[in-house]
Amino acid sequence: LFRSAMTIASTLPLKPSREDILRALFSLSTTAANHGQEDLANQIAGAFSAISLGKLEILPTLGEDVSEAGIEEVRKLPLKSIDQLEGQYREFARQSHASRFSFDTWLPRLEVPALVPGELAMVIGDTGTGKSQFLSNWAMHAAPMLSLKFELELPGTLLFERYVSMDTKQDGEDIFDSYHADNGPVWNRGRYSHIFTCDKSGISPEEIEHIIDKCPGKIGGRPVMVFVDYVGLIGGKGTTRYEKVSNAIEWFKVIAKNSGTIFVVAAQVSRPDDREAVQDPKLHSGKDSGSLENSGGLVLGLSRETGATGNLKVKILKCSKKGGGHYVMCDYQFPSMLIVQHKEAVETNPNWRQTDGTNSED
Repeated sequence: LFRSAMTIASTLPLKPSREDILRALFSLSTTAANHGQEDLANQIAGAFSAISLGKLEILPTLGEDVSEAGIEEVRKLPLKSIDQLEGQYREFARQSHASRFSFDTWLPRLEVPALVPGELAMVIGDTGTGKSQFLSNWAMHAAPMLSLKFELELPGTLLFERYVSMDTKQDGEDIFDSYHADNGPVWNRGRYSHIFTCDKSGISPEEIEHIIDKCPGKIGGRPVMVFVDYVGLIGGKGTTRYEKVSNAIEWFKVIAKNSGTIFVVAAQVSRPDDREAVQDPKLHSGKDSGSLENSGGLVLGLSRETGATGNLKVKILKCSKKGGGHYVMCDYQFPSMLIVQHKEAVETNPNWRQTDGTNSED
């Protein structure tokens, strides 16, 4: 009965006339009677009669501000009932195939639930582990979803060379020589047609949000996935590096929710004491800010053994939907720089346990 009443109320215009209110009261009275609420139906019918006969005056009840602007402000309050949330979820479930990223076609044994718009994922690793290339591989596997990559570290020329290398399996020198002498190698550029790049250095979170909002007029739609390589190079507010990184990562979470995009952000790890030792990133290894692990619903750690340049370990440090702690080994192929999962099963740390939903270190 309440839902029916809300539906009837929602059909009223911004400034309902006397006739609009009478029609709504008639519908409410009929609805109450149909639900077996005879006393309520009679009370509503009494109000209908009193208004019809001029015995009851209709007064606004929205407080002091009963102007059109005031009424509109009340209607726009960001409050949703459980029924509205259900409707939003139903629509999301029916259309999510076009806006969910699943690892099933790339790293299936990672067993990570699909990422959906509004989520923030972090990729952390030491210098040289392949964070930039991991994000490029991720963007490639996001096809056909529109993807936007903010490349703050690599120049656009080198990023392009790596895309061509991923497709042709040629090294950078061969690709450069081919373009220098002719029109370049034959490669499948359509494989990357869904990816758009901004290689402006020192860009701020506010600029990133502005670019995302303006994307429909430039690339034909709003991006589904947004990649940032890497957060330590972000500009913007803050007097210290720590403040800038903290502000940026927290703002990325806000942008992801407001814009309905999936954010994937790369970050470096803090410098270990022993630079020669194999350093598996931990959940709190992120450099310059504690907000890295707090804001990310999914946190992946990358590591490579010294001398084993073809092996890349991808470990789930945090997954708010499922947990984490296990990892997969990947081939970091050269010269293509493709990242391909090994054929063996997932490696799992039996000593890992997640006690509070957030802390998933060894």
